[in-house]
Amino acid sequence: MKRIYVMYTDRRKHVYPHGVDLGQNFEMDETYKRLLLAAKTMRGWGSQAEVARGLTRNGYEIADQVLNNWRARGVSKEGRLKASAIIGCRPLWIETGQGPMSDRIDLNTEEHTDNLVFLRSAMLDKNTLPGPSLNGMIPVISWVRAGVFCSSPDLFHVGDADDWIPALRKFGPQTYALRVQGDSMISPYPNQKSYPEGCFIFVDPDKAITNGCRVVARIHDEETATFKVYAEDAGKRYLKPLNPQYPTIEMTPDMHICGVVVGSWMDE
Repeated sequence: MKRIYVMYTDRRKHVYPHGVDLGQNFEMDETYKRLLLAAKTMRGWGSQAEVARGLTRNGYEIADQVLNNWRARGVSKEGRLKASAIIGCRPLWIETGQGPMSDRIDLNTEEHTDNLVFLRSAMLDKNTLPGPSLNGMIPVISWVRAGVFCSSPDLFHVGDADDWIPALRKFGPQTYALRVQGDSMISPYPNQKSYPEGCFIFVDPDKAITNGCRVVARIHDEETATFKVYAEDAGKRYLKPLNPQYPTIEMTPDMHICGVVVGSWMDE
């Protein structure tokens, strides 16, 4: 494997690549170099310390020693999967350097990776504004898996995800996404938000439950979870669909709220 050697300047500081501060003289593994480049390009993290803080803030707590090991021996498979999900790049790109850095935009050529903001602004039409910055990637899981996580959200592993989609704002560290099925959450009223089949909902298990919020819940011993509006009335709790053609469910002690819906996304 090819190695990259970084030399000190007279100030004992070298910036590489594209503004990434490595801070000392060492032999750096290629996969770690690509990890730093992706972190700088996609998230603006320009140093090893910023990468460590950024990954930790987004739910992947990582020690400096682990980064030092990656730097010397290469980024581990688990590290590639977890870090790439947060950074917003492809794990295969960290591993091999092949293909685009990100599925959202081809950043594989280094001359175009100085600054993602520049890339965005360069593609804007006169009547558009830059979109929000990426805040990592959210795992898309199945409704069956959501039912399992309802009682044990800490059991999630990177391999449980069916897909990953970008987070356009900061979510809780255990947030996951589900693709809506059916039409029970389509409202017939024009001023009420609907969730058509195929759209994604973002579910945060740590979000406080309030009257009227949208939730994902597991009913009795059913294998899959369900998406409904949480309602309280006269001391009782209910799971209500937005579509009145479906029944309202009165909650019993053996029903569990898996998480609160904190956002949604619809493909064009």
